[in-house]
Amino acid sequence: MRLALIVMAAAAALVLAPSPARAGCTLDHIAVGQAGGTLVMDAGQVYRHWNADWGVPNTGQTWYEWVDAGWGHTSDEPGFALMEPNPFPGTPLVDYHIQVERISATPGLEIIADPWTVVLAADGDRLSLSDWPDHHVHMRYNVYNSPDEAYALTFRLVDTVGPYLPSEPFTVVFGAPLPEPATLALAALGALGVILRRRRT
Repeated sequence: MRLALIVMAAAAALVLAPSPARAGCTLDHIAVGQAGGTLVMDAGQVYRHWNADWGVPNTGQTWYEWVDAGWGHTSDEPGFALMEPNPFPGTPLVDYHIQVERISATPGLEIIADPWTVVLAADGDRLSLSDWPDHHVHMRYNVYNSPDEAYALTFRLVDTVGPYLPSEPFTVVFGAPLPEPATLALAALGALGVILRRRRT
């Protein structure tokens, strides 16, 4: 319990006062950049997945765990940070303006950003990254019920003033891993078999 409170306090401080010194941040990041004029996201370049040991390197999980906050469950990862070396020539907000755009989210997933404001509340909503030094910002992700379910957030990067084309969609999962498509197909076939068996009897 004490560890969870310490983690939450440290993470809250980072959410409310993001540091431009990404290298000193213990939280996980998705690197943002561009390749050939198309925006890209890279979870490998600066990826440090959180787990119960707090701060150890990526353990191979592809989803994020919740911290029990008493009032619900929360996660302060992932955040965003600029790729190295900086792939964007020019001045932020003048030559380019990179934003995160929500494509979809599991109902019940709340996203908070400084100064403790709900963001990306609906599909199509955007949050600016270019407003932050090194595009380094963290959001808090909350759920208030069913923490054992898988919650998914799918987003992309867009440039609203510059030359860059939108990125491919990128999905982050919280609480539990989403079943693989093949697993879902097998489950559907199993359910169909049960229905057909009941009809025969």
